[in-house]
Amino acid sequence: MHRTWCVACLIFGLVVLLSMQSCVEPPRYPNEPAIELVSVSADTIQQLQDSLYIEFKFTDGDGDLGFEDFNTDDCELCDSSCYVHPTFSLFVLDSRFNIVNGDTVRCLKPFNVPFVPAKGATEAISGSITVLLTNEFCLPGKVTDTVNYSIVIKDRAGNFSNKIETGNIILLCN
Repeated sequence: MHRTWCVACLIFGLVVLLSMQSCVEPPRYPNEPAIELVSVSADTIQQLQDSLYIEFKFTDGDGDLGFEDFNTDDCELCDSSCYVHPTFSLFVLDSRFNIVNGDTVRCLKPFNVPFVPAKGATEAISGSITVLLTNEFCLPGKVTDTVNYSIVIKDRAGNFSNKIETGNIILLCN
């Protein structure tokens, strides 16, 4: 009788535990993507030789990141046309200023976040992304150059995330 009681208590406990696990709320995030800087691989790199890795975390409440079709046409890297380009979803802005037609603008490197298909009962997604920057170069006439990068992402609805920034990165020009 005591043994039957213990088995019944054990079964009841497992049923309660399993039912509690199925009641866990899925994560809820705003529909606009949000990003948070995790790491930058170096604070000093040799121009045209070293690579730079920038890792950040993201969330998106409606899970509409990335594009299935990726096209780089019609994008001028030193104006705002890349922001409205229909298939770019990740932008790395170089802090060094350029003058274009008398206006000061920040040049950017556009990328595409891989398409993330909906899975499960919730559309909310989160994860991490690592951006690889190669062939970074110094501006002419410099022995060393200093740059910092800003990153934003855009979802398929056209919502932009907050902006994250790296610290200063020294480029060795020789």
